[in-house]
Amino acid sequence: MMDDIPVFNPSRWFWRIGDDTSRYWSSEVSAYVTEANPLNTTCVPDEAQLIAVLTNLGLAHP
Repeated sequence: MMDDIPVFNPSRWFWRIGDDTSRYWSSEVSAYVTEANPLNTTCVPDEAQLIAVLTNLGLAHP
């Protein structure tokens, strides 16, 4: 069962902003995409928070 739990790899993660399910930030391609793996997705309240998190992780952001 432990194999079903994804390992947090921020460079291969998806980020949903608030309730917007029309797009997700993909750390892997450094762009918004229309689909994301729900097991590898974290919700952030707004784009400012997304930018702050990605900056702290050393990743590209919108």
